[in-house]
Amino acid sequence: MKYRDKISRLAIVRVAALILAASAGNAHALETGQLIGKWRAVTIAGWAVPEKFQVSISFGQRGEFRAVTGCNGIHGNYEVKEGKLVFLKTRITLKMCSAERMQVERRVSKMLHRRGSWQMNGDQLTATNASKDLTSQFERIGAN
Repeated sequence: MKYRDKISRLAIVRVAALILAASAGNAHALETGQLIGKWRAVTIAGWAVPEKFQVSISFGQRGEFRAVTGCNGIHGNYEVKEGKLVFLKTRITLKMCSAERMQVERRVSKMLHRRGSWQMNGDQLTATNASKDLTSQFERIGAN
């Protein structure tokens, strides 16, 4: 990957992160305390995530998040305001991995930066894009 491509990719990720503001859905308004902990990806934009990739997202008590893709790490800050989840200052490492793992990473990155809504129902966290045709589902790992 050329340096210019890496910079362009990073710029896209940052811009997308700044405009992502997801509203809470039918279950109930999100609260920061409910998100804290680790969530395993079950599906990403409708694609069933194979167990071997162990894709997850973790939300910390101080407003930090980290997504594990099996290749690069995606991390940054988040906040919940008036029941809406907003990702801020998102960063991604830029190492090359196998084509298969890079494909998984692209799916996760796109999912995190799409406009849409995040809804929680018990130990299930669901992200739905703005046009409501793609969903990503996560299951809580352990207690929060």
